Amino acid sequence: MGYEKIVTLAERCAKYAQACGKRSILETKPVGKINFSELGICLSDGSIRFQNEESAVKYIFNRLHKALDLPQEQQFERVIAKRGTTIIGEGDGTHSSATKAFQSIKGMMERIQSEVSRDLDVYHSHPDMFGFGRTTPLSGIPGDIGTFFSLRLKKIVAVNSKGEFNSLEIGKDFSLEKFKMFEEKYEDIALCKLLGTEQFKEFKKIRKIIESLPPGESLKGDIKAQYVRLMEQLGKREKAVSKTEEIARINHEANNYANKFGMIYETNFSNLLKYDA
Repeated sequence: MGYEKIVTLAERCAKYAQACGKRSILETKPVGKINFSELGICLSDGSIRFQNEESAVKYIFNRLHKALDLPQEQQFERVIAKRGTTIIGEGDGTHSSATKAFQSIKGMMERIQSEVSRDLDVYHSHPDMFGFGRTTPLSGIPGDIGTFFSLRLKKIVAVNSKGEFNSLEIGKDFSLEKFKMFEEKYEDIALCKLLGTEQFKEFKKIRKIIESLPPGESLKGDIKAQYVRLMEQLGKREKAVSKTEEIARINHEANNYANKFGMIYETNFSNLLKYDA
C-alpha cells in the first residue's frame, strides 16, 4: 500500500467516523509510523473491522481512555460494542450513567426483545469516584450485570482511568436458571453487607411472610412496623455508602459469586485486589 492509498483510506475512515460521531483510528496514527497489523477498515455502515481481536481491543481501550483522560468531574461513560474483530457501534453517556450511550448504538436495545446469540462484547469506561483509577466494579441488578443479561451479551467489561479492567462473561455452562440463582445470591450478599447479619435474617423472614400472603393482603401490626424500620435503615445505608469505596467492596464481593453460577468474573482493578488478599 503506497502513501497515496494510505491517505485515501484515512480520508474515507474519517468521513465514515464523522458520520457516526467517531474519530478514525487512522487520524491518531502518524503516517510513517503505522503498524499495519493494527489498522482498522471503516465500513460503509460505520463499523470498523480489524485484522485480529487484539487490535480491536487495543482500539477500544484507547477510545475509552479518552473518555477518562479528563478532570474527574468531566469524565463520562463511553460504551463500545464489539462482535469478534469488528467494532459495531459506540456511544457516550454521562459521568454516572451509560443508558444514553447504549440507546445510541444501533440495534442494541432491540436485543432485549430478540432471541439473538450471545456473540456481542461490550466495553465501557467507569469514571473515577474515589481518586485516580479508584472506581466501582460492574454494578449489579439492575445495573451493568442486569444489562449483561437483558441485552444477551457474551461479555461486559468496565475499564478505569488506569487502563485496568473488570469483566463478566458467560461460561461453558451458563444458563437462565443459573443466572437467576446468582441474582438471588447477589441480592443476599448486598443486603447482608448493608444491614448486618442479624437484621438481614429478620429481613429475609419478613420477605418470606410477604411472599406467602394471599393476594390483596399486606403486613399488619408489629411485623409491618419492623419491616418499615428495616427498609428505612436499608435506604439510609445505601445512601451512606453510595459515594464511598465501601460500595465498590460490596459489589466486588457479590460479583465474585458469579464464578459459581456459570459465569466468569475477573478483574485487575488495583483498588479491589486488596479485598481478595
